[in-house]
Amino acid sequence: MPRRSNPTFLDDTRKMAFAAEYRDGTTLQDLGTRFRLTARGVRQLVDELGLPRRQSLRAGRRHLEIGEGEHALIVGAYRDGASIAALRDRFELPLSQLYEILRRHGVALRRRVPSTIDQIADEIQLQATELFRDERLTAERIADRLGLTVYQVRAILKRRLESRRATQLHGAAGEALKARLAELYRDPSLSIGAIAFTLDVSPSTVTRLVRQLRIPQRGKGSGRRLAMAKPADALADAARRLSPAEFNQSGRQDERNVA
Repeated sequence: MPRRSNPTFLDDTRKMAFAAEYRDGTTLQDLGTRFRLTARGVRQLVDELGLPRRQSLRAGRRHLEIGEGEHALIVGAYRDGASIAALRDRFELPLSQLYEILRRHGVALRRRVPSTIDQIADEIQLQATELFRDERLTAERIADRLGLTVYQVRAILKRRLESRRATQLHGAAGEALKARLAELYRDPSLSIGAIAFTLDVSPSTVTRLVRQLRIPQRGKGSGRRLAMAKPADALADAARRLSPAEFNQSGRQDERNVA
C-alpha cells in the first residue's frame, strides 16, 4: 500500500493511536511507516491534532546546541553497541552530526559492515546463505532470525554468491557445466529460466555463457520468453524435461534478491 500525503483516510481511532505514539517519542520515520504517511502527511496530521512540532532535524541542530548530557547518552549508547542508524533514529540527528560528536569525544568508530562480516562466524554466514537459498527468506527476515543487520546479511550473501560464481565455471566442473548448458540450450522447448534452474545459475549467466561459447542464439520469441519467464514456469519445464534424479539434485539459486 503506497504512502499518502493526506491523512484524511485515517479514522479517529487511528489518529488517536498516532497521537499516543507521537507523544511516546516514536520517530517520525517510524510513524510514517506504521500509518502509511509521507513526511508531509505526518506533519499535516501533527498540526491537525494540535501536537507540538518537533524540531526539524534535517534543518540541522548545531552540536553546540546539544547538551553535554545528550552527548554522553550518544557516546554511551555507541560504546554499548548501538549502530549509527539506531542513534540517528533515537536522537533524530543527521549522521554527519553524530559522527562529529563521536569524534569530538575521542570515540574510535567501528569499521563498516563489509569488513565486519569477517568477524561473523562461518556457521552464521552459512546459515544465512541456506535461509536465503533454501527457504527463500528476505534479507530482513534473515537478519531478524540471526540477530544481524540487513546490511550484514546482504554483504554475506553477495560475498558468498560471488565466491561461488568465481569457482563454479572453472576447472572440470566448469567444463561439464558448459557442456550441459550447450545441450540444454539447443532444446527449444526449454526456457532460459528452466536452464538456469537446472544448472543452479542465474539466467544472466546462461545468456553470458551462450555468447561466450558462441552457441547459435534463439530468435526474438525466445528473448521475450526469457524476459517473461517465471520461476513456476522454470520449475515446470525442469520437472518435465529432467529425470527424477536430476531434478532432485538440481539446487535452487535465486540471485536476483541480492542487492
